[in-house]
Amino acid sequence: MNLSLFPPEERPLRTRLLALMADWKREVARSSVVFREDGKAYSGDEYFCADGFFPYYTRQKTKILFIGREAVGLSGMDYIDVMFNAYKRNSVAGKTLDAHATEARQFYLAYGISRGGAVPYAEVPYASELAKTFGTAEGVSFAFMELSKYSNDAEDANARRDAELMTRFLRDSHLEKRNFPREELSLLDPDVILTMNLWNAGVDAALVEQALGGVRFAGSPEPAISVNALSLNGREVPLFDLWHFSSRKSTERDFYDPVMRAWRGETGRGSGPAGP
Repeated sequence: MNLSLFPPEERPLRTRLLALMADWKREVARSSVVFREDGKAYSGDEYFCADGFFPYYTRQKTKILFIGREAVGLSGMDYIDVMFNAYKRNSVAGKTLDAHATEARQFYLAYGISRGGAVPYAEVPYASELAKTFGTAEGVSFAFMELSKYSNDAEDANARRDAELMTRFLRDSHLEKRNFPREELSLLDPDVILTMNLWNAGVDAALVEQALGGVRFAGSPEPAISVNALSLNGREVPLFDLWHFSSRKSTERDFYDPVMRAWRGETGRGSGPAGP
């Protein structure tokens, strides 16, 4: 992705994240992963999909980070580059942005949070409209990272998560030697984190916690959201775990409204398991 799309002050951060991704990719390159559809072994770096932040992320009043489970159909690519272009074309995996639930919900939530959680869902612009100024000085922006950067390229990837591949990625990253996810989190330094049902993704909770750091459970004020806090860069960052964004649920009732209520009410503090 052309660095000129980022404001001058963000370019060093983009460069540092790319360097981190290159180191991470080299680490998993030593591993051999068998693709379950053809039974052939590939080196881990062939599966690797980089991610990070979109232009003008650091200029947002509230820096928002979304964390997904695994990349899909993006082996060897840069999520930020691919998705930025997809948003601007209004075409994601053969669908318009408004018709692609996972992506559209990110836009709606980013818009609502950026306005203090005070905008009713009915007044939120369509994702396709928000995309026109996305990643510019006039629009919203956010950061995005996957728990697993091994892309699930199986034919049924959109309908079936690959928990084994996700687990393999975290183990191949050798987090006990260098905790790459924590380094990425530290560089992104978000003000709020929204995760996509990570603790019910089929990956051992201890491995998720090793990757992200200790997550302190603060409460589940309603079934659609778990309110947590993550210690990062010397502060407590709110972390809201939601249903996966591709879930066949109401965007307003099960995503937007619970997050806006939680954001307006701040987060509590506590300890215990995370996940709705």
